[in-house]
Amino acid sequence: MMTILGFVWLGWGVSADPGFTVARWIILYLAFAALLGTAIQDLRKGNARIKALGAQRAEFWARTG
Repeated sequence: MMTILGFVWLGWGVSADPGFTVARWIILYLAFAALLGTAIQDLRKGNARIKALGAQRAEFWARTG
């Protein structure tokens, strides 16, 4: 969620710059996709660790922080 809100905020801020070309927008979108993909992958890894340990979610987070 924070990645999405940060991207919207960044896009709003840089849209005021007339020198912000299409190529820069494409780079910005690719960076957003990479960050979002990384976040989703990390969430999946966390869920896999919970299942592998056989712990309840609350118990797992209490132990690992």
